[in-house]
Amino acid sequence: MADLEAVTPSKEVGVSHALLLYWRGQALETQHATYVQEAELLLAKSVKLEPWRVQAWNALGNVFWKKNDKRAAKNCFVAAVNQAKGQDSASLRNLSMILRSLADNRQGKEHATNVEESVNRAKQAIALDVKSADNWFVMGNAYLSQCFSLGTHDPKLLNSAFKAYLRSEELQGSSLNPDLYYNKGNIHKYNEEYMEALKCYTMASRLDPTLQCKKEIEQIPRLVAKLASLIANKNGLKAKKLDQLAEHLRTSMKKMKDTTTAVSLSELQEGGNKDKALMLKIIAPVHKDTDTPVSVLGLDSQSDMFVVSIYNVAPAYLDQLKLFSTMTVFDPHLRNIAVETAGGGKVSYMCVRTSNPASVFVDGQPTQQGVCAPAMAANETKV
Repeated sequence: MADLEAVTPSKEVGVSHALLLYWRGQALETQHATYVQEAELLLAKSVKLEPWRVQAWNALGNVFWKKNDKRAAKNCFVAAVNQAKGQDSASLRNLSMILRSLADNRQGKEHATNVEESVNRAKQAIALDVKSADNWFVMGNAYLSQCFSLGTHDPKLLNSAFKAYLRSEELQGSSLNPDLYYNKGNIHKYNEEYMEALKCYTMASRLDPTLQCKKEIEQIPRLVAKLASLIANKNGLKAKKLDQLAEHLRTSMKKMKDTTTAVSLSELQEGGNKDKALMLKIIAPVHKDTDTPVSVLGLDSQSDMFVVSIYNVAPAYLDQLKLFSTMTVFDPHLRNIAVETAGGGKVSYMCVRTSNPASVFVDGQPTQQGVCAPAMAANETKV
C-alpha cells in the first residue's frame, strides 16, 4: 500500500490519476473484509474520471456490498456489465449474486424478477467462459435460489444446480471452494442422501472450519440412528396393537380398485414403483432440524415399520396428521438410507418417498400441495 501511495501519475510511466485511484481503492477493498470509507471515496473518484474502467466499477460495487448498500452495489455491477458490453464474466457473476441477495429480502413480483435475472446473468457468464469454475459455481447457486426462494422446490432446478456444482468441482483445480462442498452437502441432505451429505460437509469443514458443518456432521448420524432404533423397536408399540393396525390395513387393501396394486413394504423394489399403492398406518411424526421433507413413521400390513417422506407440502401438514390414520402412497419410491457409524459399521432404515403430494391420501382424502418455505439457501462467498 505504501508503494501505491508513493506513485504519482505521470506521462513517463503512463499511469492516469483515475488508474492510481483505482489501484489504491482496490487495495483497500481487498485487504479489508468490512467496509472502508476511503476505498469508496477513491473508487468513486476513479469511475467518475474514467467511467469505462470495468474493474473499478466492480471494486466499487464490492465496497457498497460490504456497506450493505445493495442497491448501490447493484448499480455499480450493472455499470460494469454495460461498460464491458456484456463481455466480462466477472461483472456478470457479481450482478447475478447481488440480484439474489436483493431477492432474499423481497417478495412478490420484484423478488421473482430478481431471481430470474440472476439465473440469466449466470448463464451469460458461462456462455463467455465455459471453463470457469467460478461461473459454474454461481450458476449452481442461481439455480438453487430459483428452486427454493420462490417456494417451488422444482426437482429439475435442483438437479440443474447439482450438475452445475459438479462441473465447477471438475474445473476448480487445486483451488478448492469450501462453499461448493457445503452447498452440495445441503442438496444431498435435502434428498436424504445422508452418506453423500456427510462426505461433502466433512470436506467443506476441512477447507473452512468457520462453516456450520460440525452440527450437520453430528446431527445426521444421530438422526439416522434414532430412526433405525425406533423402527427396530416398533416405536414401543405392543404386539396386540401392531396386529390390530396391520389387520385393519389388510382389510382395507382388499377394497382397493383393480387399476392399482395394493402392496406391503416387502413387495416394493428399490427405486420407483409405478401403479403400486402402499397403504400404511401413521405411527408418529418425525421431527428434524429442517421442515422439508415432511416425514412420519409408518406401519404396513405386515407390521413392517419404515419412514415416509413427502416433499412439496407445507411444514404445517405434519400437524394435521392424526396418529393411526390410514395413509396411502401411490407410485412410491423406495430407498435404503444408511450412514457409517464411528466404529466402521453402518446403521440404516427403509424410506418411502414421494415428491407429488397428490399421490398421497389420508383416510381417503387427497393431500393438497402447500406453499413450501425455503428449504435452503446457497452459501456464497464473493468469488
